[in-house]
Parts: sequence; C-alpha cells; structure tokens
Amino acid sequence: MAQRIADAGGRVLSYDLFGRGQSARVRGLQNAEFHQRQLNDLLAHLGLGGDIVLLGYSMGGMIVT
Repeated sequence: MAQRIADAGGRVLSYDLFGRGQSARVRGLQNAEFHQRQLNDLLAHLGLGGDIVLLGYSMGGMIVT
C-alpha cells in the first residue's frame, strides 16, 4: 500500500512499533498512550505537522484512531 501511495506522488512514512518488527521491546506498559507518544515523538523529531493523513492497519489502525 505504501508503495502505491508513493507512486501516486504521496509522501509516506512507515515506522516500526517498539517491540514489533525489528525494533527492541521496551519495558513497561504498552497502552494507547504509549503508542500515541511514540507517534507524536516521531512526527516532532521529523518536523512533521499541520495537515497530515494517518493510515494504519491492524494494530496501526487502533493507534491512528
């Protein structure tokens, strides 16, 4: 899906959730606030804001909601 969006001219940012994929699992509760903070920190670090579209599937769908 990301490749199709990019091919259509969109900018795509795909990232690994802590403890899933290839990233290390962190200690502590991984609840909605934890995942929201991870996304907000990433967007702030990259200087992204304003009007953006968030798209997620599976666990990502819950996080972007």
